[in-house]
Amino acid sequence: MVLRKEIKDVVLLAAQRVISNTTGPLSADDEATLRANLEARIPQYTERYPILGLLNELDALTDAGHAAAVATNSVIQRQHPTRNFGWDDELGKFHTPITDQWTNAIRESATETAEEYFRKASAHFEENQQEQATECLCSAVICSIAATAALLGWPHRDSDDDLRNVIALATGSLPTEGESVYKLLQSASQQGQDLNSAFAAAMGQPDAVRTGAYQEAERTNDEAFLFARTAVTLADQLGRRPR
Repeated sequence: MVLRKEIKDVVLLAAQRVISNTTGPLSADDEATLRANLEARIPQYTERYPILGLLNELDALTDAGHAAAVATNSVIQRQHPTRNFGWDDELGKFHTPITDQWTNAIRESATETAEEYFRKASAHFEENQQEQATECLCSAVICSIAATAALLGWPHRDSDDDLRNVIALATGSLPTEGESVYKLLQSASQQGQDLNSAFAAAMGQPDAVRTGAYQEAERTNDEAFLFARTAVTLADQLGRRPR
């Protein structure tokens, strides 16, 4: 399975943010090297925890002493002591608490990446390109859901995981195999139910455009944005609840 572009965007920006915060701003060459090295490793991370797996690659690169280090060797050497975020690839869970630096980097990169997709959606709407616009709105939602799931140690590889994560955010726990989504949602808080409704509406919009249902419903661009922004906001809020 190909890694989703939204995951790739969040990972690259989070990695760049942590290194920059630790060592100071990266040069244009170092940023390009960072992107090239992480992009080269992206095909390896098709399992269910791609954000965490790719970020963990920074530690693996340094520990293995690879010549093609992320950014530059000097940057990695200075940055390495503060990078561990406690994720175990084999166990698929955190073995130590995630550091504040990584938590903030993932959240901030998801927010920034989502906002970039919102800007792209606005530009497409101005050109009357509704399908492309609504796809960008979906991408903004994916960034938020996937990043929130990563910080909670939940799988976030594909759209099936997105739906499971929305249910988990709404109800407080990941659904198990065979559980009825509709039954689970009966126990969700009002915020959780609102998240589920906004998520479903936002993610269904590209198909609605393609089938003509979007136009028949006379949906406005503001309504389309509202669904996506509501899903992004509620996912972040519910993801911060104590567990």
